[in-house]
Amino acid sequence: VEVTNGYKTVGIQNIKGGDWLAIGFDVKGKSAKINTFYKDDKWKYVQPSINLIYPDDGRGVVRVPDGGVRGTLVFSAKNRPGEKTVFDNIHVYRFASEANEHKNEAKEEKERAK
Repeated sequence: VEVTNGYKTVGIQNIKGGDWLAIGFDVKGKSAKINTFYKDDKWKYVQPSINLIYPDDGRGVVRVPDGGVRGTLVFSAKNRPGEKTVFDNIHVYRFASEANEHKNEAKEEKERAK
């Protein structure tokens, strides 16, 4: 993803509220920022929908807000004439889901009650 001035977007698929996402990337340039936004199944924004990830170290962790089913990464930059910012090697991983944790807790509770 190359940004001169303004922004570019990349969609995140197969997510749901309560998911935790690890986002990693490489960045070259002087001005860079990544925001994440989430929408529900009716394409309305879900709050809080903005989680800032600053590319100082090129990685961040975000939680998908309740009701979120679509995500968007927004790569932005404010460069001087002749400069550009390049985001590369972008990875998004789901590493935890609160929904699954609650299901496991309920299952364990049911087992203990037997």
